[in-house]
Amino acid sequence: MYFGDLREPVYEILREGKSSDFITRSSLGFVRDALFIRKTDSINRHSLKRGLRLTLDGVHWNTRGAGMVTDFISSLIHRAFE
Repeated sequence: MYFGDLREPVYEILREGKSSDFITRSSLGFVRDALFIRKTDSINRHSLKRGLRLTLDGVHWNTRGAGMVTDFISSLIHRAFE
């Protein structure tokens, strides 16, 4: 059984350019993000402002990251039924 390795698609995107070193360092920052950054456009805008390509905060996926994970899982499911 093949489970897949999500690292390769992540690395492929991260190789596209310089990565940000942004990380929310306080629990208050995570709480603030959770309370006030809820809509897709807001998540993507904050990701862009922070220089993050796949996540909102270095942990939680933004639209591009979530889409990459969706495509990856979908390809595994299709492969399993070939």
